[in-house]
Amino acid sequence: MENNDKSSEFKKRAESPNPFLSFLSSSPSQNSPRSDLSTSDSQSPRSPRQNGIKIPLASGASVSQSMLTAASPPRFATIEQFMNASNTVQNMALAHEISVNQNFKFEKLEYETNSLEKQIHDTVHKAFWNSLREDFEKEPVEYKHAFTILGEAKQALMGLLLPNHVKFREQIDTVLDMALIKQQMDNQTFNYRDYALFIIETMSKLCAPARDAKIESLKSLIEPVELFKGIMETLELLKLDMANYTIQQMRPYIQQQVVAYEQKKFKELLETQKEAGIDGLESTRQWLTRARQRIDENKTIGSYKFPSGTTPSAITNEAFMEMFVWSMANTFPETLAMDEIRFNEIYVKCRKFLVVCAIVNTVFTLVGESIRGLEELKQKLKQNILILLEDYLSTTFEEMMKNIGEQVIKLTNDALVKHGKSQLNDESSNCLKNLIVDLSTKNLHENSVYKLLFARYVEFLQKILTKQTQGPVKLPQGMSLVEKDLLEITGQFLRLVTFNKNVFGNYYGEIIQSMDN
Repeated sequence: MENNDKSSEFKKRAESPNPFLSFLSSSPSQNSPRSDLSTSDSQSPRSPRQNGIKIPLASGASVSQSMLTAASPPRFATIEQFMNASNTVQNMALAHEISVNQNFKFEKLEYETNSLEKQIHDTVHKAFWNSLREDFEKEPVEYKHAFTILGEAKQALMGLLLPNHVKFREQIDTVLDMALIKQQMDNQTFNYRDYALFIIETMSKLCAPARDAKIESLKSLIEPVELFKGIMETLELLKLDMANYTIQQMRPYIQQQVVAYEQKKFKELLETQKEAGIDGLESTRQWLTRARQRIDENKTIGSYKFPSGTTPSAITNEAFMEMFVWSMANTFPETLAMDEIRFNEIYVKCRKFLVVCAIVNTVFTLVGESIRGLEELKQKLKQNILILLEDYLSTTFEEMMKNIGEQVIKLTNDALVKHGKSQLNDESSNCLKNLIVDLSTKNLHENSVYKLLFARYVEFLQKILTKQTQGPVKLPQGMSLVEKDLLEITGQFLRLVTFNKNVFGNYYGEIIQSMDN
């Protein structure tokens, strides 16, 4: 990744104006930062929201960015085309997320502090509950808002029922008879607490054990507004629980069907884009073309040599290696849009762990026999370097590496003294510090130690992708310190690649075949 800013290697990876995500955007698209060190949710584009529920796509994958706009000006598109494409993308993204993210679950929608959304939400809700309070303070009591709440509560309870809950359904229908309730309210014979306690009791029979304490606390509420407010908030939580339970039960089925489903939805999306004058695979073609050129010019990522030459498989595998050196000058492929943030997280973690390896290998090579075999020192160096690498938000990359150099020298000297050996002299200390700082003075891939480690890792990945290895795999030499970490992210990367090839392999084959025509 070519970048003249010394700190940008770790501060920010390219904001990707992805054509596959922006055809729909009716508001400014969210940034998709590809930060080299940060993987926090706050860095991720916002997840779609539906009915007050946050849909966490990928640690956040976003479907509201540039998913559907081409670099070239499209023809005018109709509102119907926009809506059809929007629904297609949302459904495809949700199915994809459930399938590939084992930790996927719906979350309660939390608005950002001081945001306009939060202000509007709080104002509207406060006004509603104030109106309810005023209704109960009137003589005679007015039940207009209470009737609305009971209707919504009944609907929510019905939504929690399974098909076999026949008696529950009949009981709720009988007790929460809205016509009877309306008659009681009109005649001033309505007892809100009887109905509230029935709803609470019904919730207690339908809820997960984790909600028992919350529901039990509702029984002690006397004031009608607080009681109804507590009931509605709890029902929202139960709806989330039911949705997540359903996802958990359906995940095996979804995983069996998701490849065919995504293929179908993506084809529909391409057809919608074509009608709007958009090439829905433009960035994907460019991505694969770059891979073909690198192989032809012997400039592959990690200098890997493909034994079989420029085959479709080699081109596709080389294209996926670009995830580890992505340039902000390129637009992310449409076929990878759903996993852009996941690939970014893998990129971030890989780079961090290879930097750790580069520094630790440099230390043990320079200091030599004095610290050979000191596994405790290796672990301390790893832990401290990873902690200091998190300072990238508050300092420059060069300054951060200077701090790492000083800490590495301190830890090394402490280990030497502990084992009865002499500390590093000034010449060795300065040399070691300069070698560490050298990682920040130019592109990481120009640093000899990092470049070697990265090339070995790429070769390791390529051999797995081309099935040149059989049985258990072991990381290349020089990476044993982060073996568990790198094997974990390698597994994530390979799963994404395999899944992506299964879904979009036909498109890749057609694009590559067209290169020779």
